[in-house]
Amino acid sequence: PGRGSPKDRLPPAPRKRALVSVGVAERAVHETPTLTHETFKALKPGLSAYADDVEKVKEVFKASPFLVGDDCVSIMNGTDEGVSAWITINFLTGSLKTPGGSSVGMLDLGGGSTQIAFLPRVEGTLQASPPGYLTALRMFNRTYKLYSY
Repeated sequence: PGRGSPKDRLPPAPRKRALVSVGVAERAVHETPTLTHETFKALKPGLSAYADDVEKVKEVFKASPFLVGDDCVSIMNGTDEGVSAWITINFLTGSLKTPGGSSVGMLDLGGGSTQIAFLPRVEGTLQASPPGYLTALRMFNRTYKLYSY
């Protein structure tokens, strides 16, 4: 890395803390459970080539330094992918901190599929939605009724 790399810009104390954190993370890899979902079907190289064969994906992770249990690898469906993305974007934006606060909807126009997930504001939206498109999610002592497809 050149002089302008992020590690060169850190003052000495935070740089030392960051390096210690990396060392702790590297030592903890073998003890850290890993939950993996694969979402695309052979659209990209890598694990996607095995999207129809969970056992091959498990083999890849079992050969890695991560702690991977027998039930920790699965093929993720579109609804779960949408819900996971909704949780991620709302966590990162801080929308989950305030009970009753507004949330952010998510639309993923990915490689081979499209997911949408949002928290409907109008009860009629929930009532008019097909049951398979609704997910009740309990998180942070709250229940979110999400539309996800």
